[in-house]
Amino acid sequence: MTRPLIGVTTHAGIWCPPWWAIRHCINKAGGKAVRISARHGVEVQILDGLVISGGSDLAPSLYGQMPQADDKYDLPRDKLEYRTLAFARQASLPVLGICRGCQLMNITLGGDLYQDIASRRQLTPNGVMLLPRKAVQLDSGSLTARLLNAEQIKINSIHHQAIDRIGDGFDAAGRDADGFIQAIEHRTLPWLGVQWHPEYLFYLSAQINLFRWLIGQTQKSNRIVPE
Repeated sequence: MTRPLIGVTTHAGIWCPPWWAIRHCINKAGGKAVRISARHGVEVQILDGLVISGGSDLAPSLYGQMPQADDKYDLPRDKLEYRTLAFARQASLPVLGICRGCQLMNITLGGDLYQDIASRRQLTPNGVMLLPRKAVQLDSGSLTARLLNAEQIKINSIHHQAIDRIGDGFDAAGRDADGFIQAIEHRTLPWLGVQWHPEYLFYLSAQINLFRWLIGQTQKSNRIVPE
């Protein structure tokens, strides 16, 4: 049986732990991963699904804001992922967005971001947390809650930005103790985004369910490839 081909967008650097971790999760879920970056060209028409991975901050110009002082952005990656998501939307391609990827999904449909949430945090830490220690409350009727088989979960956290205004067609499926959105789901597109990093929680079967969902959606898709 042919495994669904899942494109994984990343930065273009040689050292890329997210790529290897996501590749492992996709393989474990029954798919085959191919890397997409400014250095790794892939014909998107051959893809069955897509993961937009985490990484550097998105350029604020994408959502109508001015950059903060001294911030650096990966503009080639921004443009590549924006185009790739536009194709995914036209083709009804299933998409899993992780951290930056979740934020980009939101932006492409008219949402925006808090550029830095450190000063807005009251109850949750702002440092890098690779182990699942941050509490998140999931909406009881959400897809995310069903996939993770829980309404309260513990997640890891690497981000310092977060979704502010939610994009058209999305619903917030989970929030942390400070009210920051931690998961989004689209009402009509097969798009799911999480602010945490399930690829680093590959040892938790429930987190692999997010990738299993993506693989399952490729088998349901009746997409039409745009000309």
